[in-house]
Amino acid sequence: MIIFSVACKEAIPRLVEVINEADARSIEKVNATENAIAAVTKILKYNNSAMRDQLDEILPLWLVYLYNAYLMAGKFEINVFYL
Repeated sequence: MIIFSVACKEAIPRLVEVINEADARSIEKVNATENAIAAVTKILKYNNSAMRDQLDEILPLWLVYLYNAYLMAGKFEINVFYL
């Protein structure tokens, strides 16, 4: 379990890069962006033990991602796809 937690911690910066790309919401990249947001959500929800020291940094970013996703998709999609 510890090895998986460390792998999740290492994946977060890569996922953040995907989400923060300038054209992340383009038609070609929107699915990858939404999958990256969902992955960050699942890591924070189920496997955050290795990144407790980074939660102050990650949580505000995650809230911005969810807010932007809400603006793009709506409340129903947020509950179904991300949470």
